[in-house]
Amino acid sequence: ILLLLTSCSKGTESDVLTSVAPEPEEGIVIPHHLAVIPLDVVLIIDQSESMSGYNDVPPTDPEGWRVKASQYMVKNIATKKTPESTPRVGVVHFGTNAPADLLVPLTDLVTAEDVQEINRGIETLDLGWTNFLAAMQQAKDLFMQAQTFSGDHKAAVVLLTDGEPEDSRQLPVETYFKEIGEYLDLVFSENNIDLFIVGIDAADMSWSMNYQNWQELLPTENSAIFNLENMNELPRVYNEIVRQYFKIPPEEPEIVSENEELAFELPAYLEWVEFHAFPEVPGLTLNVIRPNGSIVKAEDPDVSIDHEAGFSIIKIAAPEPGEWRYRIKEGQGSVEVIRNMVPVRLELLQPRKQCILGIEQQIEAEFTRHDGTPVERHPDYPIQIELFIKDPLGEKNHFIMEEIAEGVYAVERPFTPLEEGIYKFTIDVQAPGAFYYTDEFAIEVLELPYLSPVSPCPGDVIKAGSELEVEVEMLAGFEPVNFTDYFSTSETALVIVWFEPEGGEKTEAYYLHPTGIKGRLAGKLPYEVPRGEHQVRYRIVGELIDNESYLGDDMVVNFYGDIPFIFKILPWLGGIIFFAVCIFGISYVRRPGWSGVLNIVNVNDPQKPPEIIELDQFGKKRNLILGERGDIPLTDPEVGELKGKMFLVKEEIDYEFDESSQLWALQIRYRIREDEPEYDVKLIRHNDEAQIGPFKITYLEH
Repeated sequence: ILLLLTSCSKGTESDVLTSVAPEPEEGIVIPHHLAVIPLDVVLIIDQSESMSGYNDVPPTDPEGWRVKASQYMVKNIATKKTPESTPRVGVVHFGTNAPADLLVPLTDLVTAEDVQEINRGIETLDLGWTNFLAAMQQAKDLFMQAQTFSGDHKAAVVLLTDGEPEDSRQLPVETYFKEIGEYLDLVFSENNIDLFIVGIDAADMSWSMNYQNWQELLPTENSAIFNLENMNELPRVYNEIVRQYFKIPPEEPEIVSENEELAFELPAYLEWVEFHAFPEVPGLTLNVIRPNGSIVKAEDPDVSIDHEAGFSIIKIAAPEPGEWRYRIKEGQGSVEVIRNMVPVRLELLQPRKQCILGIEQQIEAEFTRHDGTPVERHPDYPIQIELFIKDPLGEKNHFIMEEIAEGVYAVERPFTPLEEGIYKFTIDVQAPGAFYYTDEFAIEVLELPYLSPVSPCPGDVIKAGSELEVEVEMLAGFEPVNFTDYFSTSETALVIVWFEPEGGEKTEAYYLHPTGIKGRLAGKLPYEVPRGEHQVRYRIVGELIDNESYLGDDMVVNFYGDIPFIFKILPWLGGIIFFAVCIFGISYVRRPGWSGVLNIVNVNDPQKPPEIIELDQFGKKRNLILGERGDIPLTDPEVGELKGKMFLVKEEIDYEFDESSQLWALQIRYRIREDEPEYDVKLIRHNDEAQIGPFKITYLEH
């Protein structure tokens, strides 16, 4: 990981390094996009006898929607596959139990064959009673077999049911729900498995009677319950669940009737759009018409179409904005259309999900498509990106992100965390008339050791032909570290260094040795510095006491080898010095004295009299002729004393003026407290005025 720090100080001379370290593995590679957590979904399908009907009890699902909609769900999830993330789906059928021979293991949705393999395992069954606990245990086993939890996948369970828990034990309903609740707490909550329950009433209305019991058992914040009035609503509900995970803006379904066209608008900056069509009767065909009047066809290069029994999914990549239309091509009846508009996403490139306290990082985000191509800005839809940062103490900062390269946006001020904890980055992206969405990122800041260059510093020029001396400082939380406080490794084997000359091979690695100064390690490499631009590369290799993983273990410093600059300019130096002395002499003779009125007003307390300030005119301390409100230094009951000096300086003017006249400025250098940086204010013309915090300063030239 590349860490370049620009604050340097020179260290002490060190001994030649002789111990050679083994060549380590390469450092961590930052991906172009932050990885999207892959989604693992297990569909749990209620196949109890009430679904198909028994005796004189009518079936809850006479048209087999639990099969058609579940197969649609698999197809829907498969369309969300990207190069960074491949979802997986598994299936559990349950009734009296959840038979292992009917399970569909979690399968990567890479190809159409993968989708068909899963959907072949979804069928209409009659499995008796309603054993929810057995189904949930099988779902957990599928996650364990696929290593969902250890492989950093996001787990979700979608449960479709029409009844209440029941098995051969014939326990009270409250007892069943207590069992289920204990299992959800133990397994689902512990592993952050989201649970989506989709319920519809059978003839005995058992779902409605137990709705509150399920509501009290939801294991995670994302978990939710959906109520169906009719089984043909199941595809819409399944799509709502998919939308939640893939951050797709909600859209109400639309009904397209025969002999009519239905117009709709597509916004700019879409990654793709999906049209999920559910015909009222078999044989109906839906046409989607582009703004230019052409009909979307399967052979179009930006189109993919899946036709299944009961539904079709039409997917169009990067659709043009404007007015589109639906029209039924053939057949009689209507088609319900669910439209999913997937916007392009702004990925946070820097800072990383975890970073080190005190390390300065740029804030950069990338607005690109999944294939890596930048998103071109549409002339009619300007993009506005705002960033809100909330630190662990609750303080908020607001920034506008500007485009610095095609598709790349940044904040001018770097991110330098000053507190440990979680920083919340909220990015609002909007294009008027196009879309609006918000993404949130949690950045964890940890107090861990990191390296800061002492010698050479980035951009340093080192005398060509000299031996290469290197020195670094190890810091944690802005302070030099005691090595034994952080590392179990010997302090002579904490950091290794390589030298890579321009156009040459990287040398073997050497351990740096402690210098005796707290946090400092140094050494003299057995190489002479050639001319050109070179690199030294450092890496922390010591083992931390608490076994935390490293975030900033690599540092690369670029420097130059060259003849000292002084020898290059020596022939010109004498003339330049002579010319400068002459100019200074003339200016010194013609400089004005201390004449003028300096008015200083404390706007917080105009009646409070300040005291006297030390003035400096080219090194000579004098008093200034002050106005009636011009006593110095500035003081304030809340801020305290304003420390400072005044100087008379020549001010360069960038426009033509009479060379016989000279323009001078009164410069005030001040600081509010001893431990704060100095600030400069210049007042150069008649009646110039400056505001410094609670103070207002005016210089009137006499």
